[in-house]
Amino acid sequence: VNECFEEFEDLITTHHDRERREAERALADSEVRWRSLAEESPDLLVLLDSNFDIQFINYTLPELPPEQVIGNPVSRYLPDDDRQRIMRVLETVASSRRPAWYETSYLTPAGEIVFFESRVVARIVDDTVIGLTIHARNIGERKRAEDALRESETRYRRLVDSSPDAIGVHVDGKIVFVNPAGLRLFGADRPEQLLGRDAFDFIEPDFRQQSRERVRKMLEKDWIAEPFNVRGRRLDGNVIEVEVHGR
Repeated sequence: VNECFEEFEDLITTHHDRERREAERALADSEVRWRSLAEESPDLLVLLDSNFDIQFINYTLPELPPEQVIGNPVSRYLPDDDRQRIMRVLETVASSRRPAWYETSYLTPAGEIVFFESRVVARIVDDTVIGLTIHARNIGERKRAEDALRESETRYRRLVDSSPDAIGVHVDGKIVFVNPAGLRLFGADRPEQLLGRDAFDFIEPDFRQQSRERVRKMLEKDWIAEPFNVRGRRLDGNVIEVEVHGR
């Protein structure tokens, strides 16, 4: 009986050892895959412990090797102007367990400003927050595109506002924009007198059907209308002759 019991214990021990080795091997494989993905990622990945000290970072600046960063508080590497704001975000994520986003910028030693958009997520084990994960993406290209768009819109707005010709935009027949020359043409003192109103209300009834048809063609066929003359009506009721260009 003792021999059978000993054999049974050996079987149990061997089975448990095999399960342990398989679990350790699976964990090691998982860690290798995760580290490979993290190190090859173009985005910045940072793991923080519950004290907001850095446990892992996939890349840093050339003059600052990762091994010099690991174990240090993340606050040490945040921009001075943004440090308090970002730390409040981290604290809020840790306490609320809800993800959050923030943007920040860094000045590199080369004098380049780098913009990052970061997502922060709490890491939870057994209902306890054990740390945070920060996933930061370089959004410099997007920022430059947004800046270029704003500059283009500013130049366009200046051009439209300074135009001696009346320029207006309507959507589904409702006026959504009119430049200063348009205000003067229709006798308005401020945009609110025209915005939201039906554009065709300012066209004499005899010309409305023709105008609606031309707008329909432009919308359906991307048709550029030839200039045409209509009679318009100002806010004070006076009738005016207008040459219309539309697209």
